[in-house]
Amino acid sequence: MISAKIRQILSVVVGTFCLLLMLTVMDVFVLNKAEAQAAIANCPQVPGTYLLNTYYGTAISSNNFTGKRVISLTSDGQIVAIDSNQGGTYGVPPAAQGFPNNRFTSGRGVWECGANDNWVEATTLNFNFPDPNSAKPEKVTVAKSDYYAKFNFSLDTVSGTFTITSFPLDGDLPEQESSHSYTFAFDGTRISTP
Repeated sequence: MISAKIRQILSVVVGTFCLLLMLTVMDVFVLNKAEAQAAIANCPQVPGTYLLNTYYGTAISSNNFTGKRVISLTSDGQIVAIDSNQGGTYGVPPAAQGFPNNRFTSGRGVWECGANDNWVEATTLNFNFPDPNSAKPEKVTVAKSDYYAKFNFSLDTVSGTFTITSFPLDGDLPEQESSHSYTFAFDGTRISTP
């Protein structure tokens, strides 16, 4: 049987360990939040939700219109992106029908201010799924989208480019060769309440 003195010592040791663990975890969260706030502090007008028109390539033209995208940039440095083409190629504009793995999830990621207060750089990740009707067997891939956006705050508009690069699911993104890469131009407006 454990004596009362040993139980008291164990209780103090365990309590101290739990307190130190809790403080360490809190420090990590506070440091990460502080880093994110510093990265977006120079562009406080950016957070919001924007409706984008997307175009295949780097030029904005009705001939290469691929669809719509909604991006939300939060005040804590997160970005969420959804796309009108997520369900596959059926019914999408002609410029969007030739992409492989055109069935994908929403993207989640981070953003930060660029060189000026009206420039933003962002990166999202999502998963691509093969077409179940494809004759060629394909695998699930990870897609990384790198955004470069310029904002006009007086008009509540945004324009820029994003490049989607796909990688095999079973590796580390930065060290892998890309299986596919596509660049898109976009323009859009901030969504606001009536």
